[in-house]
Amino acid sequence: MRFVTISCNVGMDGIDIFNLTKALLDLLFKLKSKVMKSFLLLTFIVTAFAGFCQQNCLVTRVIDGDTYKVLLNGKLITVQLVNADTPEIGQYFGETAKDSVTALIQNRMVKADFYKKDLFGRCLAAIYVNGISLDSLLIAKGWAFYYYKYSLNTQLAVYEASAKLRGTGIWECLNIVPPWIWRKLSKQNKRIYEVCRPLPSIFQPGA
Repeated sequence: MRFVTISCNVGMDGIDIFNLTKALLDLLFKLKSKVMKSFLLLTFIVTAFAGFCQQNCLVTRVIDGDTYKVLLNGKLITVQLVNADTPEIGQYFGETAKDSVTALIQNRMVKADFYKKDLFGRCLAAIYVNGISLDSLLIAKGWAFYYYKYSLNTQLAVYEASAKLRGTGIWECLNIVPPWIWRKLSKQNKRIYEVCRPLPSIFQPGA
């Protein structure tokens, strides 16, 4: 996952890292004093680091398998998990993914790396549970698809391939489709994927 501009208002107790560092840089180029330039440059480095470091937050609600409400610095933030895409509510395994993730992280403190906001205003974040990345957990357990279109973490493709071989979670079904395809389907076509058509026994692990 490449670092992107922080614009989720979560760094340094809610200060917008992007606007603050932009203002510091503008001032830096206008100043003639080397001492002041050095001071502001150091401030910029510390500020940027604060925006990228992991922060502790409380998961207050699991909306679906990859979207959550978290409490950070007294503010509720809607978070979208990076790298993984779980089945939607209404799609087969959507409710199961939500329930499984709820049992795993709801009302628990987690660590998060915050990035930018998506088109829906959700803050993109990498989340860690007991030091393990949540995206890798979901994909390895067969609860989510590897969102390869928006990820550079190719190790997750290995976890997904392993889950497929084991036929676990979403991979126990013959008719499973990635959520990014399901979301584009008509209501009529979505009904095809509301229930699971199990893999033929010949394709099941251990067969």
